[in-house]
Amino acid sequence: MATKKIPQEARELHNELIADLHDNINSKVDEHDFEKLIHRLKLKLSPIDLKACRNLIDATDKLQKRGHLEPGNYGELIKLVDCIDKNWVNLIREKGETIIEIINKANEPQPSVSSEESERAKKRRLESDQDGQRSNENTDGQTQILKSSTKKERKKSVYPKTNDQKGLALILNFTKGRPGTNADFCGINDFFEKTLNFECHVETDPSKKEVECFLEETACLFNNKRTAAKYYCLLVFIMSHGNEDGIRTNDGKTISLVDIVSYFKNDKLKYFAGKPKCFFIQACRGSSPQGVVDLSDDKEEVMIDQVVGKISIPTDANLLLAYATTPGYYAYRRPNVGSWFFCNLLKIFKEHYEEEHVEDMLIDVKERLAYDDEWQTNEGFKQMPCTWSTLTKRFFLAPQQLAE
Repeated sequence: MATKKIPQEARELHNELIADLHDNINSKVDEHDFEKLIHRLKLKLSPIDLKACRNLIDATDKLQKRGHLEPGNYGELIKLVDCIDKNWVNLIREKGETIIEIINKANEPQPSVSSEESERAKKRRLESDQDGQRSNENTDGQTQILKSSTKKERKKSVYPKTNDQKGLALILNFTKGRPGTNADFCGINDFFEKTLNFECHVETDPSKKEVECFLEETACLFNNKRTAAKYYCLLVFIMSHGNEDGIRTNDGKTISLVDIVSYFKNDKLKYFAGKPKCFFIQACRGSSPQGVVDLSDDKEEVMIDQVVGKISIPTDANLLLAYATTPGYYAYRRPNVGSWFFCNLLKIFKEHYEEEHVEDMLIDVKERLAYDDEWQTNEGFKQMPCTWSTLTKRFFLAPQQLAE
């Protein structure tokens, strides 16, 4: 028997039903109810799967992965919920009937086209192609070679965004001994909050514990399906001193970049796994500026930042890491305009965010820092940002691009 086609509308209603179930029933499951739930699952799930089930959310996830729970198939789900909250059984049946009706309608047989009609249509297409080729003959008698009409242009994939979604930006700003960092902060916060309508969460000069709590609270937002659905992307901006082990916090302790990224890995944020998560990092070594380069009179003084030395490339999909400079080399900062990296990144983003995706714009940032004479020291030293990306689609900041 052929597998039924599941239309998108049915999948969305199914996901909404499961999300409502998680939000409203999971907290009601006490230890006694959970034992009954596990007992009912023994005939459907393996001992390994059962051991991994810690709550109703895990149980429904396992049932879906094993094919016992899918759009239009709610028998096993009803058995589970019946021992916890009977009121929800009727709701599941009611929504299930709507979903089944949508699936059945989408799978109704379509009127078949007779072989004679099919041959006539094929003949008309052939004649049309021949007429089109003849009409493209050049004046010198040569015929242009046309691309096959059957060849389809490859559609470029874009990370999606619905009209009611917004981006979330986290900003970690360490100010001690870093003149110019507030110019970076104001530029980032104003552009993303006022121009792009992002929701911006800011921590200024936090301790290591405060950084960990800040990241943990954000990760918890994305572990609630309904809350995670409000955002289409996560951007993290870090401006800090650092050393070879990572970012130096306000209490003199260090948190590694690997640890920061790990809060947002796909295995920890299943409701946010397919969405882009980008990290932009300007990090220097030491507790004060490491040096001043004397420039000619027409340029401001430049403070030297040195980027964190150890960089680990993530294996998760949908991550992008953008560093101010390559490992072992200096990054520069001017007190009145901020860091070279963020100053140019914001200029490029403001100029091109409506028509270009983020990775293309980052190439422009690299080009400007590499070749524009404005961004070099009097000795001729330059700065080259570097990026690593496992993004699987084009990530646009402009809502009209994402909504397509």
